[in-house]
Amino acid sequence: KALVTSEMVRRTARSLGVPLKGMALMFIMQWAAGVLLIGIVHKYSVDERKIELGIMKALGAKDRNIRSLLTMEVAILSGTACLAGIASGLLLINTFSRYLAVTLNIPLVMPGRAAVAGLAATAFVVSLFSALVPALFSALRTSKIEPFYLIKGEDRGKGQG
Repeated sequence: KALVTSEMVRRTARSLGVPLKGMALMFIMQWAAGVLLIGIVHKYSVDERKIELGIMKALGAKDRNIRSLLTMEVAILSGTACLAGIASGLLLINTFSRYLAVTLNIPLVMPGRAAVAGLAATAFVVSLFSALVPALFSALRTSKIEPFYLIKGEDRGKGQG
């Protein structure tokens, strides 16, 4: 048995600290870019439906009805995509962990079911939040536009001339 000294552990932790910080920074930048892209895509999606939303408002739909419609659409779409991503990720991890363990003849310790469930739930919540926040801005902006301007295809809000 080899003894691991505390100094060796400290040096290893120090040498791994810089790459981990770099990876965390890259993750945050990719996440921010993804959130921005989701917002842009949702804005263009809503812009394509301005006439429909204008007609709904002209027929009596309230601003909150438009907001909730647009928000629920995003919640359903992103929730479904997130669940599909989590399921396929778990399937791939399960398949390749067995393959690596057999091929390389090394024991591969996977986290327990509770830890995997916790990580999956966290991924779901973060993904849903990341899709709903930028979509909410677009929904708020669009719901405040007068029906006439929505049907006409303009972005004039309440109180603007």
